[in-house]
Amino acid sequence: MQWLLPAGIEDTLPPGVKRLESARNVVLKLFDSWGYDQIIPPLAEFQESLLTGVGQDLADQTFRLMDPQTGKMLGIRADMTPQAARVAARHFDLSRPVRLCYLGSTLQARPTSVHRSRSPLQVGAELFGESGSAGDVEIVRLMVASLQSLGVTDFVLALGHVGIFHALAEQAGLDSEQKTRYFDILQRKALTEIDIFLGSISIPDQLREDLRRLVDMHGDAEVLDEARVLFSSSCDGVRAALNQLIEITEQLRAHLPDLRLNFDLAETRGYQYHTGLVFAAYVNGEGQAIASGGRYDGVARVFGTGSAATGFSADLKNLVELSTADELAEPVLVLAPTDADVTLTEKITALRADGYRIVYDLPGIDVPDGVNARLELVDDSWQLQN
Repeated sequence: MQWLLPAGIEDTLPPGVKRLESARNVVLKLFDSWGYDQIIPPLAEFQESLLTGVGQDLADQTFRLMDPQTGKMLGIRADMTPQAARVAARHFDLSRPVRLCYLGSTLQARPTSVHRSRSPLQVGAELFGESGSAGDVEIVRLMVASLQSLGVTDFVLALGHVGIFHALAEQAGLDSEQKTRYFDILQRKALTEIDIFLGSISIPDQLREDLRRLVDMHGDAEVLDEARVLFSSSCDGVRAALNQLIEITEQLRAHLPDLRLNFDLAETRGYQYHTGLVFAAYVNGEGQAIASGGRYDGVARVFGTGSAATGFSADLKNLVELSTADELAEPVLVLAPTDADVTLTEKITALRADGYRIVYDLPGIDVPDGVNARLELVDDSWQLQN
């Protein structure tokens, strides 16, 4: 039993580590090229900091332990986004845009799905200090570029805006319990329950129709046209959110004309802390999003700043499993003799500098697994032989 690991927590072994490290280098180099500076927050900190402003979902996912030095409760991060918001508010001047990125281990109390790890290697980027659509467009484009750089290209980008949900719920005067119930119905697309719920509250007929139709507002670009007609007489908040979503969509199409888009106006994932655009990437065979993000202005405010915030994150381990990029493949492994030969040493040094992996053929040891080639002396020069 000593070598068993908890369910959902796993070792990463060669060659998986090689692929992960290659992916790490690729994505961090991409972030840097977009002007995003890397931060390394601590694995654990006071639970109040980790859970501030992010809602009950993250609270249920967080492991807690007692700090023997202070007697206070610590939390092991289940998500690095709140940490990025805290770091930005404490250490940076948010009167201008601040771009931060991160890559680190997280730990979750329960898996987000049956096949997902409870110890994701979270990678993400956050943009603080930009409240307009330009910031949302930038962060979505960066997520798309990140997936593509890692060899994950066959995906659909789903867009939504929680402002529509919030504005309709406020207009209907839903209390906290009713709002939670309506949220649950939308997430499950529970058409049989929507009329029962709407029949239990007293609201104008037009507003009732808006709340009922929202559950059906998902699909291709025609959904936006339908929504524009449906919500034409709705409150200012609904129309403003829809118009912003349309504006962002037009900008994304201008930058990424080949990007496959889908829309779900009932997408209210993380509505407790998201405040605007929400987005996610999906691939066939994966029941959950492989990368997701959105605007979360409220999380930054609880750390003492009124700064806007938007960002995305993903599990790098999951992305590597989905990758088809040759750059993440195992490098060529070469077996070299142990001869005390200066020219051999120089050849090995040059090959290692070019990315080859060179292992010595130690006496009495079987050839290691995965060897692709040998270094042999041919016509007085050391050459690679298959």
